[in-house]
Formats: sequence, C-alpha cells, structure tokens
Amino acid sequence: MVLIRGATQAAYFVVSLATVMVVLITAHDPSQADLLRRMTRENGIVEWGSVAVLTLILLVCLGSFLRHRKHPYLPSLARTLLVVLGFTALLGALEEISWGQQVLGFRSNQFFLENNLQRETNLHNLMPASISSSIINTTVYIFFLWVPCLLCLAPAPRLQKFVRERGLSAFVPGFSTMMIFAFGSTLQAYFLFPTWSDTVALIATFGLIVWMLVRQATTRWSDWFGFAWVALCATIFALHHDIFRFANMQYEIRELIVVLGCLHWITDWSDPTASRARWARG
Repeated sequence: MVLIRGATQAAYFVVSLATVMVVLITAHDPSQADLLRRMTRENGIVEWGSVAVLTLILLVCLGSFLRHRKHPYLPSLARTLLVVLGFTALLGALEEISWGQQVLGFRSNQFFLENNLQRETNLHNLMPASISSSIINTTVYIFFLWVPCLLCLAPAPRLQKFVRERGLSAFVPGFSTMMIFAFGSTLQAYFLFPTWSDTVALIATFGLIVWMLVRQATTRWSDWFGFAWVALCATIFALHHDIFRFANMQYEIRELIVVLGCLHWITDWSDPTASRARWARG
C-alpha cells in the first residue's frame, strides 16, 4: 500500500508536469498546435490512463476488504465505503471503455446511436457533459478541498469534536491528497461565461488553502512548495486559456487527476498499518 501511495504521488507530479509542457508547446509551437487535442482524444493515452487507475482502485478496495476479513482493522463505515468505491471504480472503468466497445469494436444499438452524445455504448454520455462534470466538481470542492480547510480553520473545537466522535476524522483528506485535487481543478476553460463558477470556486479554494497554511502550526515548507506548484500551474493555464476548449480536451486530464486523487485518498485510511493509528486518533 505504501508503494501504491508513493507511485500515485509520483504519477500526479509526472502528469502535472507533462500537462504544463503540453500546454506550453501547444501554445508556442505552431507546428504542434493540435498537441493538446491529440493527447486528450477519445481512446487516447489520457483516457486509458484513467481506466488503468480505476482498475487499480478496484483492486486496492478489494484487497483491503479481503485483508480486513482475515485481520479486522476497519470500522463498518470504512468497509461499506470500500465496497461502494470498488463498485464505482468498476462501473467507471467499464463506462470509459464503453463496456468493451472500445476494445472489441462492436456497433452500438439503435438506442445509443440515437441518444448517446458520442453514439457509444455507455451511460454517462446519455446526459449533457455539464451535468456529470458539475457533480464531480461539486464533490471535489466540498469534500476534498473545502471541508479539510474548514476543519482546520474552525474557530471552535465543536466541529472537530463532532467529526471525531462519529469516526469520520480518518476520512478527512491529507494535504498531499488535497493538492492533487486542487491541481485537477486548475484544468478548466478560463474566461468563459459557462465556467465562471469554476473559476470563482478555484480562487476561493486558493484563499482557504493559504489561510490554512498560515494558521496551522504543523505547516511544512513542502506544503508551501506543493501549493506553489498548483498555483503556478493555474497561472500558466489561465495565461494560455485560448488553447483550451469548453468541450473535452483539458477535462479528460482532469478526470485522470480526480481518479488519481481518489486512489491516493483511499490509501490514507485503508492501509492496515497507517489506518490503525488514524482510526485511533478519530
């Protein structure tokens, strides 16, 4: 589990660095003006990267659940969450490959040809992309970014006591997990009316993170470095906003980052050696 956690952190840094390089090359090299589009095309490396991470989430959840059956260490809420997350990861992976259509190449039936936005055999494209994107963004901002900040900044211990007494503190994302999700939120089409709420949410999140880093006594220089990297990425993307599109492109990368963040978060509380201490603190 420690290996998976380290690999997830390394993958995040590689993907974030590669994204910055792709954006800069796309924006400044006329011969590579379609590089971002090529990297994020359907059935491309980014989409298959998401499938691989979702599959790994499924395996981690299954492995943790089976390990717990032999040597119990997780409360019932954590066990239930492992089942839910494992099933969601399986469903997500199958949806990404259109339930095997991307691999086997079979033709969609008439229902999907008429109702699916991409004429593929999957469910998530039966609805406008803005709906599913809004659901994901709201979940990311509230649970993985705002809640950890507010728990740290709460002026009274009442909220923290409420979380501890209900055994929820182990689920609160750590700072390294927060930075993965924060980077994912920088990938947006800036300066467009349909995405103004995304931009406002990102700015508010940056303000909360800075406030948290200043207030908490345990802040390390590496925390500031991690946040500075995310803020730099956001600045680069905003300055080169003209290469982004409201439809797809950067959002394929965001999906990959979100599932990487989920994998990193799961290893926080499902690892038997680390989680015992976290549950005890809770």
